[in-house]
Amino acid sequence: MEPSRFAQRCRIPSSPVSDWDALWRSHAASLLAALVQRLKNLDVAEEALQHALEKAVRRWPGDGWPGDPAAWLYRCAWNFALDQRKHAVHIAAHAAVVPLEEEIGPSLEERLAMFFLCAHPALGVDTQAMLMLRFAAGLPMADIARWYYSDVATVSKRLQRAKQKIEKTRIEFELPAIDTWRERLPPVLSAIEVLYDRSYADVGGDTSVRAYGRDAEQLALSLAALMPGEAATLGLASLIVFAESRRNARLDPHGVIVPLDRQNPQDWDGVRIQLAAELLVRGAALQAKDAYVVRAAISGAHAERRRSGSTPWRKIAPLYELLYAMTGHPQARWHQLLAMAHAGQPREALLQWRMLPATPHEAAFHLIAAELYRLNDQSHERRAHLTAALRFPLGSAERHWVAAQLV
Repeated sequence: MEPSRFAQRCRIPSSPVSDWDALWRSHAASLLAALVQRLKNLDVAEEALQHALEKAVRRWPGDGWPGDPAAWLYRCAWNFALDQRKHAVHIAAHAAVVPLEEEIGPSLEERLAMFFLCAHPALGVDTQAMLMLRFAAGLPMADIARWYYSDVATVSKRLQRAKQKIEKTRIEFELPAIDTWRERLPPVLSAIEVLYDRSYADVGGDTSVRAYGRDAEQLALSLAALMPGEAATLGLASLIVFAESRRNARLDPHGVIVPLDRQNPQDWDGVRIQLAAELLVRGAALQAKDAYVVRAAISGAHAERRRSGSTPWRKIAPLYELLYAMTGHPQARWHQLLAMAHAGQPREALLQWRMLPATPHEAAFHLIAAELYRLNDQSHERRAHLTAALRFPLGSAERHWVAAQLV
C-alpha cells in the first residue's frame, strides 16, 4: 500500500499498528493541530478526535487495523465534526468543508501554530505550559499533573478554564505573525524540550514513548528553519539532535542504562552528529549568550569521542562553568565539578563539592557525588550516596544500574 498524503505530509509510516494507545501517543498532537486549524475551536476538535479513537477501538479491538490508522482517525474525527455542525452554528460559520479526496494531515507549521497559540501572552505562564504540554505536545494528563505536583482533576479544571479564555478573547487559531514569535519563543522552546525529555522514559522501560523524541526533534528542526536568526532555536535543535544520536547506545542488551561516558561511541548516529554540529556552529556564530547553545556545545564536546576516542573533559568543564554563570542552576555546577574531576583534578573537585550548600533532595546530586567519590577512591562514601539515590524516583533501567554498582 502506498502511503497516504497524510502519512507523507506528517512523515508517518503507513504500516499497521498493534496498539491504539501507542498510536495515540505518537500522533494525537498532530491530529489535534490539523483539526484545530480547520475547525477554529479547541473543544470541538478535542471531542472529535476522542470520538474517532473510541470508534476505532470498538471497530478494531484486537486486530485488522486499517493500513493507515492515523489517517483513518483524522478522517473519522473530521466527519464527526462536520456532523456536529447541525447542532453548533459556530462550526458552520468557521469550518471550511474539505472534500475527502483533499484531506491532508497537519503540516509542521500547523503543529508549531498550536505551540504559539498556547503561548499567547494573555495566558499565565503555567497555563501556557499546561496547554502546550497537553494539546500541542500531546502528553497524558497524568504526566502533566506529576510535572506540576498536582492531580489530574485540578489540571483538567485549569485547562478547561484556559480553553474558555481562548474562546472569550477570540485568540486566532493561526500561526502568529512573525514579529510576535520572539516574545512567545521561550515557553515554546521549553515545551518542546519537555516533550523530548518525556521520551527519555524509554530508559525506564517504557519504549512506547520513544515517538515523543522523534516528534520533538522534528519540531525543533522545523522551528530552527523558520527562525534561523535565533540562537535559541538553533541551540535547542542541536541539543536534541545530539541527544537523539545516542538513543541506540543508552541501554545495554539487558535493559540497563549505560552512562554517557561509558557508551560505545560507534553506536552513535554519525549523520545526526554532523547535523547537530552544523546547527551548533550556526547558533554560536550569532554571538548570543544562549543557554541552549552552551548545552549543545557540551553535547558536541562529548560527541568528539566518536572521532578521537576520548572525552575532552578540559573543554567540558569551562562550558559547565559558563552555563552555571548564565543560569545559576545547581546541576550545572555539579556537572562542572564532575568534569573537573574527570579532567585530572578529582581531589580539588571533591573539596569544592563539600563546600556546596546542604544536600538537595535529588537523585542526580547523589549520583554525581558517588562518581566524585569513585574518582577519589573513597568507596564507603560512594556506596552511601548510591544508596541515597535509590530512595528517589528513578526509571527502572537507571535503578538497575545503581543497584548493580552496590553489588
